[in-house]
Amino acid sequence: MAHALARAHPARYLPGLGHGRAHRRGRRLEREHRGGGRDLEGDTTLKATGLGAYITAATTAGDRPRIVLGVAVMSAYVVALNRLVWRRLERLAAARYSLA
Repeated sequence: MAHALARAHPARYLPGLGHGRAHRRGRRLEREHRGGGRDLEGDTTLKATGLGAYITAATTAGDRPRIVLGVAVMSAYVVALNRLVWRRLERLAAARYSLA
């Protein structure tokens, strides 16, 4: 049964539907990303900044107090954003687009 299904698979007759070229291109890009396809030129190193980078650095260093501080600041930021921005937008939308 599996052999019959393999013969009837649409990718056999319509290569655009199967893995074909797109799959090979994806594998090539993946190899290049890992550095295995060809030598990557340039010595550019990107460094992220901000709260996420702070928490990542603290986690990598195993510094629990800094991790807790980073997560607390992130939580406070989310709560403040919800209260100051999203609640006001929700009230505005409810008043402007009410169904009653």
